[in-house]
Amino acid sequence: LAANIIYRALAALDCTDWNEYIRRQEDFRQDLFTACSNLFEVHHVHEGAECIFGVLNENTLRSISPVMKTSKRQLLRTLVVDIIEEWVLLHQESFSRIDGTKLLEVVGPVAFVKLIP
Repeated sequence: LAANIIYRALAALDCTDWNEYIRRQEDFRQDLFTACSNLFEVHHVHEGAECIFGVLNENTLRSISPVMKTSKRQLLRTLVVDIIEEWVLLHQESFSRIDGTKLLEVVGPVAFVKLIP
């Protein structure tokens, strides 16, 4: 799942035409929002749903794309984190149903502290 998110985020970032760049980022945002909403419903969290946040784990990111330049990694992280933070703020009730222990395992302690509202 993390690899798919990274692939889609990179596709959104790797564009030279400004209008296409904006369109791709908005499409990515909508897709990630929808995925989070489908996994974390108000009354039910699907098994393994925490894995969608795996892209926030630096070790996971490096294992998926070990040769990615630091600047590109930072752009990717900013794009994904901004979207996830927005989703968490808008869906606090759904986010509160996440198993904190599983989330900590998936994202690691550094990202975990940043995710908790």
